[in-house]
Order: sequence, then structure tokens, then C-alpha cells
Amino acid sequence: MKKIKAFKRYLREHPNKIWVGLILILLISYIGISAYFIYSVLLFKGIETLLRYSMVIISGITIIIFSLTSMNVLLKEKFLRFLLYLILISSIGIGQYYLGSNLSKFYSSLNTINKEEITYSSCLITLKSSNITKITDIKNKKIGILEDTNSIEGYQLPNEILNENKLNNNNDIIKYDDFIFMLNDLYDEKVDAIFLSSNYESMYTSIERFKKISTEVIEITTKSRTVEKTEVISGRKSKKLTEPFTILLLGLDSKYEGIEKSTSFNGDSIILITFNPNTLNSTILSIPRDTYVPIMCWSGHPDNKITHAAWQGESCVIKTVENLTGIDIDYYVKINFKGVVGLVNALDGVKVNVPYSFCEQNSSRKWGKNTIYVEKGEQVLNGEQALALSRNRKTNSSCGAKWNTGERNDFIRGQNQQLVIKAVIDKLKSIKNVEAMLNILDVMSFNMDTNLTTNQILSFYNVGKDILAKARDKNDEIITMDHLYISGYGRRIYDLRSKWTLYNYIYYKGSLNDIVNAMKVNLGLKKPTIIKDFSFSINDPYKKVVIGKKSYSEAQIQTVPKFTSNTKAYALNWGINNNVPIKFEIVESSDPTYKQDQITNQSIPYGYLMSALNKTEGITLTIINKSTTPAIINCSLEENYTNPSCLVPNMVGKTINELNDWISELPISIIVNKTEVKEMDAGYDPLNAGLVTSQSISSGTKLIDITSIDFTYMALPSEEIKEETTE
Repeated sequence: MKKIKAFKRYLREHPNKIWVGLILILLISYIGISAYFIYSVLLFKGIETLLRYSMVIISGITIIIFSLTSMNVLLKEKFLRFLLYLILISSIGIGQYYLGSNLSKFYSSLNTINKEEITYSSCLITLKSSNITKITDIKNKKIGILEDTNSIEGYQLPNEILNENKLNNNNDIIKYDDFIFMLNDLYDEKVDAIFLSSNYESMYTSIERFKKISTEVIEITTKSRTVEKTEVISGRKSKKLTEPFTILLLGLDSKYEGIEKSTSFNGDSIILITFNPNTLNSTILSIPRDTYVPIMCWSGHPDNKITHAAWQGESCVIKTVENLTGIDIDYYVKINFKGVVGLVNALDGVKVNVPYSFCEQNSSRKWGKNTIYVEKGEQVLNGEQALALSRNRKTNSSCGAKWNTGERNDFIRGQNQQLVIKAVIDKLKSIKNVEAMLNILDVMSFNMDTNLTTNQILSFYNVGKDILAKARDKNDEIITMDHLYISGYGRRIYDLRSKWTLYNYIYYKGSLNDIVNAMKVNLGLKKPTIIKDFSFSINDPYKKVVIGKKSYSEAQIQTVPKFTSNTKAYALNWGINNNVPIKFEIVESSDPTYKQDQITNQSIPYGYLMSALNKTEGITLTIINKSTTPAIINCSLEENYTNPSCLVPNMVGKTINELNDWISELPISIIVNKTEVKEMDAGYDPLNAGLVTSQSISSGTKLIDITSIDFTYMALPSEEIKEETTE
């Protein structure tokens, strides 16, 4: 107290001393910096509590010591002491500010991973062929809109656009219960314009009919709204990370940078993880994007590709996965694949042993000069190359033979994604620069969203610390992992919404039951079955069991075949064997491109589910009857050079039967080579089964100018389309 009174008296007696002002400014600045440092330390709740509070106490004691020292320096008027004091307090203050600033930045980046707001965006589109180019051209036209009043992108934003442009009164507003039905009507010209999510390009290009949607439609106007994010997992007490929990990882494909505008997307990667911190065991299930399951947010819960559930956001995917497995999902993490580019580039590339040479679209889904080429072998990939590897799942004949070797599908793509993830983790381990780590964290937070709170994310530190403590006496893996594989087969099924036959992956129920049982055991929801017998041979190396991967004797889904690729006799025999009446509609034709009894159309589309077929009505097939025998055209005569029969047709996309028919009726002698790509061959594409995929001579070439032509076609699939494991 005496020193404080003396200090006050000194300040009154020496109001103009320069160093009095300097020390007061320095002291006040240091107190402010210390307070900022203490605040930054206290942000990290639950992490090293004793250490954090010790730092706070030491900072408080330091403030008191420096305050008393300041008084002492002033009272004794020692310049040298003042100089030393200045250096000491400045050094400590700078150190605290640097540490506190980085802690605050680190916490701020973590805090933005769980987004508080999300942006919805809706756009009015029309076909380019409609000649509608501006909003005023829409008047007195038919406009499609979603009838769900709760849909921000499908109903609320569109209504705002309609009202702002006074389109409600003069236009015929047609309401739909599904975006795909609406999009089909636009392509069929039943409506003039429709409202879709602004992310429509990424969402619908996977469907054959809309794969060129980006070049076939134009956007007339767009409107966005940012709203507070609502919790997609509700009605359940949030679990602590110290007890068994589930987490769903969603890798999404969006045309936008960042995550906040990605309300509707394609679920390109769906991974369900269970983790038990008590046993340090985890299960990881990669669900193929084409898995055929009930979509829980669609009216009537129809079966469809699970990736399409993401068209209505992560809540729809979560409900769909929960319905599939019967297991509650506690947490989700949503990652924009475009963020892979920025993350890998921020790491100055990652080292990956690429399994095969391939070509792929760039991050903006563009080919041509934007095509990404990656060669087989160990190399450092940049962001675009790493993303291309994560996305690749099929060949592209336009790139050339070199880039189309090696097997690829959804499962292989899952393995590729694991290669990239591992490479990123390995590179992160080597990051020692604080600034680099903060930049990487900013990239991650910009492209991620989750329902994990910041404190829950921070609590992973304690989970990891506990794991390391439990593993001190272990010589093997710290965390054990159960390998899960959902067995099934491929089947092309007609989709009533898109009006297209799509490839789907049909899982075996027995496989799913085995997988769910393993996950429930890991979560402590079910007691494990004790294996009492075990046998082995010293000559056979031990292989860890892959749960869900074995032979399952289950009846497969039956669908209507592609009659246009088969004969009249095949159709009749199929009808008899399946108790389905087959009727024929005869069409007289002398067209040389047709063959006698060729089936050209079927009333029930290829891939239509037999379980939904009305067997009483049966199937009507359109069949050709050659009314006259066409004259043989002499293609060696100049007058016939440009006759359609004397030109090479475009056989790409045609069936092998159609190719054989063309060959059998060739009016000129030409060597024709056919190469069949079978299911087990590299480059086999089940989406083009039974179809010609390439020809060596372009269409329109005169037959008289060529001596030979080569065709490549995909073999028809067997009853079961095999897929490889992603162990």
C-alpha cells in the first residue's frame, strides 16, 4: 500500500516525465495483450485443463509483478532498469500476442466448420431451342414449380421471382411433386421454363438424358437466400465422443466453391463409420453411390440410387442411410470435393502411387482442353490431379488407349479416394509451420460442414490422447478396424422419374444384415457372438475376414429385357417362360436399314421391374415386315456416292445386332473387324452393355473410299454383374 501511495504521489509531482508515459502505455498494452492471451487459452475448453489454468494463473501473476516493477522503476528513476524492463516486458508481450493470436485464429477456423448459415439458390431455366433469352420472354408461357411449400429452392424462391416479375397473373403455373418429372416435361416441351436448384448441372448430368444439360439449357434469372441452418439430426440426445458413436461422411459434387451454397448435390461418396473409444475398434462402410434403396424424403419412398437422396440435402441422405441400416447417425461431415483441389495445392501436392493411367474432367466438370491426364505410378499429384483420381470410375475412349487400361468402378473409386486421403494425412504430419497449418485449416473449413460443435471437435484431442495412453503397452495397431463390404450385383432398372434405364447396385440382404450386426456390436447395442472353434493351416496365410463379402443365395431382381437387341423367337420364348403375353404390332417397311422381323420398339421399357409389370396386359412389340425387296445399290457409281446406303453410318450407341444387320447388307466389299470387350476385360463399361462404343471410320465417309473398318462393342452382361472389393 505504501508503494502504491508513493507511486500516486510521484505521478502528481512528475506529470511531464516522458518515461512515465512510456511505462504507463507499455503496462496498459501488456495488460491488454495478457487479457487477449488468457481469453485465447480459455477458448480451448476441455483440452489440458490443468495446463491452461496454470498459464492463466502465471499470466495473472506476471501482470501483478510487472505492475509493481513499473512503480519501482519510476520511483527510483533508474534509466538502465527502465531499458531492461522495456525489453523484458516487450519480449514477453510479443510472445503472448503471437501465441494468443495463433490460438485465436486456430479456434476461429475450427468454429467456422460448423456453419451457422446456409445459402439456397434457385434459377429459372429454359431450353436453348425455345428462343427464350430474357425474363420478359416468359410471359404467357407455362412455368414448372415444385408444389412443396416448405422447399426454399423449389417453391419459396421461385414464388419470389414470379411475384417480382409479375409472372403469376399471365402465366400457367404447373406444380410438380418432383424435380425430375418437371425436368422431363421441359425436355418434352410440355412446359416452357422450370425452376431448379442452381446446382442442377452437378446433380443431373449423371442421368443419360440430361448429361449435356449445361449446353442444352440457359439460365434466365437466379435468386438466393441465406438462412440459419437447422439441425438435420433432431430428437436425439447428442452423444459424447467418449462413448460409442456413428459418423456419416458425405463427399459431395458441386459446381460452387465452398460448402455454404451446396444445399442440393450428388452424394459421390457416402461412408458410414462407427467408433468405440472403449475398445478402440472401428467399422467403415463405403456405400456405393448406385446402391438401390428407398429414398426416404421422396413421396412414397420409391427405390432409387442412394446418390439421388442428396438432391434434397444431407438430411435426406441421413434418413435414407438410417432406414437402410436401422442405425441412428449421431454426426455427419459434409465435404465439397472441389475443396480437395485447394487443400492439396496448399500442401504443395501429395505423393500417390496411381494404380492406372486415366483421363478425367477437371474440377469444373469440363473435358477438351481442360481434361486432366494422370499416368500410372508413384508421383506427386497437384490438386486437380488428386481430385481427378478421387472422381474417376469409368473409361473414356476419346482419350486414347493409353488412358483406358485398368479396372475401374465405384469400388475402385473408393479405393482411390482412400489413397488420396492417406496421402493428405501423411503430408499433414510433416507440416511444422504454424502459418501453413492455419492456411490449410482455412481451406478445410471453407469446404466442410458438420453438426459437430467446436467443443466436440476439440474433444477429439482428449480422445486421441486417451487412445495413445491405452496403446502404450501394445505393439500392434492402436485402432483396430473391421472390414465391411456390401455384396451385391448390377442391374439396369427403368427409372419412372427420369424415364431412363439406369445402372443400379442391388445389395444382398444377407450381406447387409452381417454388416449391420458388426456395427451394432461395435456400438455396444448387441452382444458379440463368441467363436469357440478355430482351425488353420500353416501352409495357408491368414486373411482377415471381410464382413459382408461372401456368397449369398438370394433371388435377384427380374426386369424386362431389351427386346430391340434380340429376335422375335427370343421374345416369344421369354413371354412363355415368364407367363407374360407378347403381342406384335406389324409395321410394313422397305427401308434398307431394317431387317425382316426386326423389333424396333417395346411398349414396356427395357429394365422395367417385373414386380411392377401388369402381366394381364402383357408387352406389345413393334416388328418390321419387309414389304418389298429393295434394289441393290451400286456404290461404285459416282451418282450413288452420296446415297445413304453408300456412306458409313454412325454405329456408336447401336446394338451389336444392328451392326451385324448393317454388315450383312453391305452393298460393297469391305473388311469389317469387330472387337468384343467382355466383363472381365479392362475398359468394360456396364452402362454400354450390348452397344457399339467406337468405330475407326467417321460417319458420312464414302464406302468407295475405304477398304476396312473396325468396331468395338461391349458384351451383354451376365445375370450378375460382379464388383470388386474396396478392402
